[in-house]
Amino acid sequence: MRRLGAHAQALAPSLDDADLVVFLQRPELAWDAGKVVAGLRGEGITAADVDALIAALRERVRSGDHVVFMSNGGFDGAPRRFLAALQR
Repeated sequence: MRRLGAHAQALAPSLDDADLVVFLQRPELAWDAGKVVAGLRGEGITAADVDALIAALRERVRSGDHVVFMSNGGFDGAPRRFLAALQR
């Protein structure tokens, strides 16, 4: 449903407890993640591709942080790639 934007208006309030949210803003998405970012309480950014998403997370994540990936697709292996980036 996130791909179609059916719940886009409910996303920002559902993420109130997050310190940082990074949205993958793919061109094929039918909704604007920037509008959701504008409604967040914590920091929010959009990334144009998975490489940019991983780079943004690497810059901001500190020891002890919890990172949650949510996707209704393969996400181009982002969780695995992020873990590998942290281990380097």
